[in-house]
Amino acid sequence: MKPISRMHLWAGLIRLLLLIYGAWHDTNHHVRYTDVDYDVFSDGAALVWRGRSPFERPTYRYTPLLAAVLTPNAWAHPGFGKLLFVAADLVVGAQIEAILLARRVPLGIARTCAGAWLFNPLALNVSTRGNSESLITVLLLGAVHALLRRRIALSAALLGCAIHLKPYPVIYMPAFVASLDAGMLGCASSMASSVQRTAPRSPFAARAAFVVVLGATCAALALLCYVWCGEAFVHEALLYHLSRQDVKHNFSPYFYALYLAPAGSAARQLVASLAFVPPALLLVALALRLGRDLPFCLFAQTVTFVTFNKVSTAQYFIWYHALLPLVLPSSEALLPAHLPRTAAVVAAWTITLLSWLGCAYLLEFGGYCVFVAVWIASVAFFAANVALVHHAIRMHVPTALFRGGQLAEQAVVWHPR
Repeated sequence: MKPISRMHLWAGLIRLLLLIYGAWHDTNHHVRYTDVDYDVFSDGAALVWRGRSPFERPTYRYTPLLAAVLTPNAWAHPGFGKLLFVAADLVVGAQIEAILLARRVPLGIARTCAGAWLFNPLALNVSTRGNSESLITVLLLGAVHALLRRRIALSAALLGCAIHLKPYPVIYMPAFVASLDAGMLGCASSMASSVQRTAPRSPFAARAAFVVVLGATCAALALLCYVWCGEAFVHEALLYHLSRQDVKHNFSPYFYALYLAPAGSAARQLVASLAFVPPALLLVALALRLGRDLPFCLFAQTVTFVTFNKVSTAQYFIWYHALLPLVLPSSEALLPAHLPRTAAVVAAWTITLLSWLGCAYLLEFGGYCVFVAVWIASVAFFAANVALVHHAIRMHVPTALFRGGQLAEQAVVWHPR
């Protein structure tokens, strides 16, 4: 077993200190440190512990399996779920390092990139406040790592579990399928095993196997939850996410159009429906263009989806922050020649984000009617995110996903020549 690194110990210690601080903060301050979603998780878990459906709790819109996993919140300690999410955070760091090492990134760079996640302030905040995003990231990176080892069925099953936990990872399916090309299936690997040697040798067979296992996993988990919770599962955990139309705490420029249109009106439904078109087209285009370099494709797709989606909240940012360390070694963005432009893009993203937060504070807490200002800040933040994706794609060095490919020798910008 690989020993736990000092970096992981420090990352774990910081998270434990934040958990202790969060408990103190919640006791002594009106505005709580704990995310409201964690209260929903805990209430759902308490209902499951008493043999009832978690959907009896208003606004519980997650898989009931999550509530089942968090039942120790009801019978052991209310902080169990946060400890689980923190542990998942640390696993994500280990997965990042493992994936980069499998791609022949030097150990020092791989650990630095893992540290970029482990000590990321957003990651520290999200998990210790009680948000479950790290569980989805564990499953997603597990799917990538399994595909690195050419374990196609395992990869598809893990991605299916991630989709069940929260529907958004379905956007990655085209990229995973596109990555299963002839080059991947035929390349040499020092990690070959009996499972890998029996993997499908043709792209069509590999893609068919992936789609079948993915579909079977999603269907089996959905059927289990439907048998358990009935129609409530379908409406709250599935259909709700398709019809969601948030007008508060939403960074998307669509929020203002949704706010102006009366609830339930045809205009509001039209805006919500049309909002699906741009991200859908872009996600397919990115999968076809970048699919063979799966980690970078997933990163580009995630930033694009979060940017163009009709609902964009702060917790969504963690989705691509977890993928960023995987693409740093194959990017020229931090090389001296490109560093000024990179700094400008990051500064624009940060400034527009802070501008939005300032306007939103005046609206939510100050009671000022600054909807137009919030919308302008949303448009500016949207533009900054588009610039971020464009810059990331320009700075990226095309990289083969699997070891032994022709591109692998030139995969890592910082790799010793």
